[in-house]
Parts: sequence; C-alpha cells; structure tokens
Amino acid sequence: MIVYCFDVLLEVVFLNRLVYRIAANNEGFLSEDEEKEIKHGIDTVMRLSIEKRCLSMLLQSIQLPSLRTRLSKWCRSANGQMSWCLDSPINKFNPSKMDRIGFDSTMLLEGKGHPASEAILATLFYLKNLMQREGRLMLSIVEEFWMPANFPITQDIMKRILKAGRLKNEFMILSSQSPEDAINCDIFAAIVQQTATKLFLPNPDAEFEAYQKCNVTKGEFKKLKALDKTSRTFLVKQSNTSCFAKLDLHGFDEQLPIISGTDDDIKQCELIRSQVGDDPINWIPEFQKYLKRKG
Repeated sequence: MIVYCFDVLLEVVFLNRLVYRIAANNEGFLSEDEEKEIKHGIDTVMRLSIEKRCLSMLLQSIQLPSLRTRLSKWCRSANGQMSWCLDSPINKFNPSKMDRIGFDSTMLLEGKGHPASEAILATLFYLKNLMQREGRLMLSIVEEFWMPANFPITQDIMKRILKAGRLKNEFMILSSQSPEDAINCDIFAAIVQQTATKLFLPNPDAEFEAYQKCNVTKGEFKKLKALDKTSRTFLVKQSNTSCFAKLDLHGFDEQLPIISGTDDDIKQCELIRSQVGDDPINWIPEFQKYLKRKG
C-alpha cells in the first residue's frame, strides 16, 4: 500500500484499481458486492495513521469468504505467498527526499511474466508519479517496456505520459531488446505515433518486417543490419529524417562495469556496499579494486 499521501483522492482511486486487479477472480472480475467491500476497506484503512496503512489492515475489513481468500495471498498477516510484493512491514520510500531511483525488475520478465508483474509495475509507476514535483523535469526509463504496456493499469499511465507528459515536463525512454516484443504490445501504435525520436541498435539477425512497422525504410534497414554489434553505431530517426551516430566509450573501462555489470559483478558490488555503505565515494573505489584483482 502507498503511505505517502500528496493527493488523497488520486491515491484512493489508484488503490481501488490496484486492489480490484489483485483480488479479481480467475476471469479477472469482481462481483458488485466485492467491489463495494474493497472500497469500504480502503476508505477505512485511509483513515488510519500513515504507518498503519497496509494490505494486512485492509484484509481485516474483508468478510466475503472468496474475496478474502484471493486477497490473503497478498498479505503478510495471512502468510500469503505474494505478501513480499506490496505488504512490507516498513515503507522506506519517501518521494520528497528522492531525486533518482531505480528498480531491478528482471525477475518480472522471466518466462511469461511473474504473477506479481502487473501489481509491482503499477505500484512503481505510481511511486514515480509521487516523485514528480511542480516545474521539475521528470525522466522515466522503462526497460522492456512491452511488459507494462500490456497491463491495463500501467498501459493507461504510459499512454497518458506519451500524450500529455510534456505539459508536466515529463518524458519517457522506452527500451526493448526485441522489436517483435514491442510490436506485439497492446499500445504499439500509440507508442510509434507519440515518440518523436527512435534509436535502433545493430542487430545482424533483424527482419525487415518488424522494423518496417517502426517506420524504418529499406535503405536504413540494410545499413543497420550490416553493422557489427560492437561498432557502437546506431540509427537515429525522427519522422522522415535519419542519421547514423556513434557512441565511443573507449577509455571508460573502469566505469562501464559500474553502469552495466555482470551477475557476478553485481553480487560483489552488493557485498561491498553491505560492508562500506551506500555512499559512492566509499564503495566505488573498493569495487574498482575488485575489478582490477579480477583482471
């Protein structure tokens, strides 16, 4: 549950929609009585002090047996298997003190997607909204964007940002390793129409059909496909104008593992930070020492 409340009405609307989704039956629906009970429960929880607002408290207001069973799996008070997702005993997120934040959502992309994918991604997008402050630039980088683009809650948020984000100084960078995944997402047409600048990285295995739907011409595609993966050259396209550009990162050998490390490097980084703290001034030199020893 979200505990930092900047607009109570918007928060209640979001919470109702989120709980409706996680408590729905196998067909994705709730009865009218179930919707009323969830709404009443959320209204009750929102009258509590901030530190007490959580899904476990909401569960106390749910009496309908089938609804209670479905919601229980998300609650720590019922030892629910999904309770780790949204029902933490302590909320450390404070948007008023955060300017930059990132979440590793790799697990959500495994297989056909984790059962908690929609709930977690919807919550992350909502937290992002809480971080935006009047007059400040807001950038959201969404890796493998096709995943949230296929869920109703996050899909609506993404479309709203694409169409009207500039009015609030907000924009998104949408990234995907596979054009096919992007093309098959539910709001692909809106994404193509609303993104002014598109970047295409080298892909020797690419098929023209997929790139054609991204408005890449045959000539552009041939040059792009001919590029080596290590060329650091990419296609930049705006409307009918395009060019090839190069990002030369030669000489950044010490910095690259920090921004894009292997699984082993990430584990070692986490170990170092647990020992010396999260201040980059302390952990980056120790991490670079590890990289040098590693060779």
